[in-house]
Formats: sequence, C-alpha cells, structure tokens
Amino acid sequence: MSILGWDERRWHNNHGSSYDSQVASFGLFTSEDSIAQLILDSVIIKRINRQIEPDGSQPWELERTKSMSYSLKNLDHLIENAILAEHYGRDLWEYESEDGRSIRQAIRFLIPFMLGEEAWTYQQYGGIDSKQEHFREIIWISHQYLEDPLIDKAFRVLFSEEEAPLSIMLRYPLIE
Repeated sequence: MSILGWDERRWHNNHGSSYDSQVASFGLFTSEDSIAQLILDSVIIKRINRQIEPDGSQPWELERTKSMSYSLKNLDHLIENAILAEHYGRDLWEYESEDGRSIRQAIRFLIPFMLGEEAWTYQQYGGIDSKQEHFREIIWISHQYLEDPLIDKAFRVLFSEEEAPLSIMLRYPLIE
C-alpha cells in the first residue's frame, strides 16, 4: 500500500469513499474477502454517518469549489460500496441512521437541483448543467436498488425505456 493511499483513507470526503471502494474491489477480485469485508463493514460509520447529513447534504463536498461534482463523485463511491457489500450479504442501500443519514437521502437531496426545481446555491465552477449525465447514471443505478417515489420520479423524467444511453446500460445493466 502506498503512503498516499493510506492517507486518502482518512479523508471524510470522496477521497475516503474512493479508497474504500477501490480496496474493497481489489479484495473481492483477489479473494481477500476479509479485507473487503473489513472495509465494507466500516462504510456505515466512516462514510454514511460522517459524510451525509440527515437532510442528505454532504457538507464535506458542499464546501468545495466543485460542490455538485464532488457530491456526485462521493455518491458514486458510496453506491459502488453498496453494490460490493451485497456480495457479502450486507445491505448498505437500505441502511438509515437513527437521524436519517443514508445513501438514499443523499440521492434525494440532489434531485430537486438536478431536475431544475431548485437553484443550486453552492459553489460549482462550470455550473451544474454539465453534471447532468453523471446524475442520470446515479439515478439509473439507484432506481434499480431503491424503491423510492422521488427517485422513481427522477427516473421517469430522465429516462424512457429506449432512451437509456448504451454507456450506462453496459456498465450497469438492468437487474432482473
């Protein structure tokens, strides 16, 4: 392990979540299940409970100059961790802390902004319009794993059966 990688694991933003998803993926790939499970077991406390507020905001990402970009990137890694955790019988998708912190809530927080229903008031160099495709990917994936009226609404607004981009379909095929 590199010193840089070891330092990244301690960050309370997308850097730490990225470390977790990479190490857990490598552990799963190399049959180092104890390492993967150790990392994935810590996601609830280290990532969801510390990185997501009860309203779904991700304050460590919102204070940055590309707040939407990093909010989406952190969600990418949390979603990757949720998918990986399923291999070990753990359900990070449905986890919710006593005060409401969850992956679901972090996705729900972004929906009104990305659907144009509310103005994004945080700093985002380049605006949030360029993040639409990234958001569509998150909605595509989360719609498959979470039953939620707001996520379902976003899915219906952003996709039709024949409209899903091949790039998303190849990376995240429909679960049947």
